[in-house]
Amino acid sequence: MALLVQHGTVVGWSLTDLARYLTTGFAASDPLPPVPATRRLLTECLDLVTTPGGRRPGRR
Repeated sequence: MALLVQHGTVVGWSLTDLARYLTTGFAASDPLPPVPATRRLLTECLDLVTTPGGRRPGRR
């Protein structure tokens, strides 16, 4: 995990390997890396819900 800092203030966090923390319910994450299909599906999902540059649609 990495903290995101802007102008000396923590503004968020980022997981290095987000797919590794996905579970089907509340459970500890599996220590093994996710299968390639899980990583691909997560990437496709995040591509749909995020925008380049971190800007939300409709915000300036």
